[in-house]
Amino acid sequence: MSLSNNNWSHYFKENPETTWFKFLDSYNKLIMSVISKYVNDYDEKMEIYAFTLQHLNKDQYKNLTGFYNKTRNYPFETWIAVLIRNCCMDWFRQEKGRKRLLKCIKDLPEIQIIFRHRVEIFCFLKVSFRILNRN
Repeated sequence: MSLSNNNWSHYFKENPETTWFKFLDSYNKLIMSVISKYVNDYDEKMEIYAFTLQHLNKDQYKNLTGFYNKTRNYPFETWIAVLIRNCCMDWFRQEKGRKRLLKCIKDLPEIQIIFRHRVEIFCFLKVSFRILNRN
């Protein structure tokens, strides 16, 4: 079975398992190259790779076949690369969280925020002042 960009959706509906393996054969290098731009560690790459495949595989390949739901001015490969980048960002957020001050800390007077950064988070004084000046 030879697959071109404009019939992935059709084949995913007809024979999802075989099409999934064909998709992986065709786009595995692209998936790994996008992940490699964000991570150097082999184990982390493999974790993100597994996370990405789960994301692409869920809901009967809805994320993969979504490309064909509307007309687009860019190729399928570009869309896949963006999906993979988004998966990488989701994985980082899931693993490490987002760095931001909690609302309760933002509401504190400046001296208490500086104290919190210096003592509890072990920030240098200059870093604490930079954080304060951004708010």
